Amino acid sequence: MNKTREKLVALGAEKLADILLQTAAQISSVDDLIDHLVATPVENTGRFKTKLSRLSRKRGFVDWNKAYDFSLELELMLEDLKAGTDDPVKGVELVKAFFESDSDILEMCDDSSGCIGMVFRHHAKELFLWYAKKYPDKERLSQLVLELCSIDDYGVRRSLLDCAHEYLPEKNLHDMVEVLRGKAKKTTDTYKKSHFLSKAKLLASQVGDPELFEQIALDGSDEFSSHTALEISRVYLANDCVDKAYYWIKQIEIEENSYGLYEYEEVLEAIYRKQGDNVKLAELLLKKLRAMPTIEKLQNLLEVVGEDKHAEIVCREIDLFLTESRLSLDRAEFMVDVGHIDNAERYLLKHAQKIDGNSYDSLLPLAATMEREKRYLAATLIYRALLLSILERGFTKAYHHGVDYLRKLDLLSELVSDWHSHESHNEFKALLKQKHGRKYSFWQRYE
Repeated sequence: MNKTREKLVALGAEKLADILLQTAAQISSVDDLIDHLVATPVENTGRFKTKLSRLSRKRGFVDWNKAYDFSLELELMLEDLKAGTDDPVKGVELVKAFFESDSDILEMCDDSSGCIGMVFRHHAKELFLWYAKKYPDKERLSQLVLELCSIDDYGVRRSLLDCAHEYLPEKNLHDMVEVLRGKAKKTTDTYKKSHFLSKAKLLASQVGDPELFEQIALDGSDEFSSHTALEISRVYLANDCVDKAYYWIKQIEIEENSYGLYEYEEVLEAIYRKQGDNVKLAELLLKKLRAMPTIEKLQNLLEVVGEDKHAEIVCREIDLFLTESRLSLDRAEFMVDVGHIDNAERYLLKHAQKIDGNSYDSLLPLAATMEREKRYLAATLIYRALLLSILERGFTKAYHHGVDYLRKLDLLSELVSDWHSHESHNEFKALLKQKHGRKYSFWQRYE
């Protein structure tokens, strides 16, 4: 990159200017960028206003494959504004107008990629924050933000509340919370009440008043929910009210593999750490290790119980995994990662019939490891599962991978000395021909 820049500098300003103008004649976005670069501040402000006005009148739909280019246009609009004025009052009003155009913008495009929403949630928010920090009348600013965020049909205006503590004093945040709570009490519309209280909670979480957050969270719940309790616990924890955080999280009854378990355990772990309760912390970390073993989770546990427990814990957990009736590839990956190749091979051979070839992201590294470690039967069974997955789905776009797997099986067959209860390579190939012989394009590639 630096060498390329040096070469461009060496071309000289005049030559680069000519090249840019030639490119601008062919690419409208480059033409727009040049206009931005050479415009005066007043002109750039005018460019922003003109583009914003055009958005409300724009015709035609922006398909998903053009959404990214459209997002770059919107970003340059915001750059026009930033280059056009550093007046915080004017800047806030114009960024507010940009947010108010969210329906015009988002309804004219397919934003399944999320890049348009990101312009609002990141670029526009950061520009608003840049102006808002310098805004002289914080009372007026808080009113503008409330006015803007009172409607948020597309969920992008909320980003201005996420960072409210960065541009508003605590007093203004408290006042905004009370305004939103008041609106929630007055409305009989369930959706609107939820909307107002959600915004109030967001602001309350930033003022260092967990009791206030608790009140609002409970106001918004007709009945107790684990989600509400977890929210309250998290806010108490963030404010170092550990006992209250523990009280609320213990109100939650959560089942294994249920939605929200990860967040629940993350908060509970943080509470145990703050309490200095290493016994309960170790129990939780062991539970997390058993649920999905990784080197990182093992290390987290060892930091609490001591590195001298490494071999004991690893051997005990692997013995437990080997008794399980289900196959979970994370167990095999863990055994490989801790250097227990023999046990990883035993585990894979035991569950060979359960290997799902669709899990190729995990299976390919395992197959390569088994082959490298000369565990040729285990590698063979994995490659067979990968091949069968492709053929059984008739996934023609992946037939070239299937051919690679079958050729790999041809090579491995010469290295397997004992097939145990599994079909030999010739038997497997015969069954493959019998079941998938009519997939001619596959066999043509192979032969």
